[in-house]
Amino acid sequence: MVELQLKKYKIADFVIEYLGNERYMDEQFDDFSCSDDEKTDMTLSIVEKEPIFPRFLWNKGTRIGIFHYYEDDGKMYQFFPYQHHVGVKLVEIKNNFSDVTYYLCKGSSAEANTEMIQGIIFNLFQETFFNMILFNEAISIHSASVIYNDSAVIF
Repeated sequence: MVELQLKKYKIADFVIEYLGNERYMDEQFDDFSCSDDEKTDMTLSIVEKEPIFPRFLWNKGTRIGIFHYYEDDGKMYQFFPYQHHVGVKLVEIKNNFSDVTYYLCKGSSAEANTEMIQGIIFNLFQETFFNMILFNEAISIHSASVIYNDSAVIF
């Protein structure tokens, strides 16, 4: 059994508590590590689970792009039923995005490709983080940057 790690990150003054296998978080997140004493704004869990989610059927929910959207008992779900979406198959969202769980398919070929899974989790994290900050009277402003020789330009 893989030991789950608890880490805290501070991003834009929001503290994210991460519970999951550390290999799924890109090492660049380490730049945002913070003290365990900081008050948590968002909890992000990654749960490895067998890839069978019988409650979420193809013909239920509202299809939005590559996922189906469901609401049930105060929770929101994004279910990714398609074969080409490897890795995370289900996202469970509670309490205005402050409690989020990504269900990673156990035993999938994606498990072997850590870098790909890190990218998928990073993209999902961006989506859920930006939604969470909206409920906390903040917004994200998109920008781009270039880093070269330990210097950066943001535009």
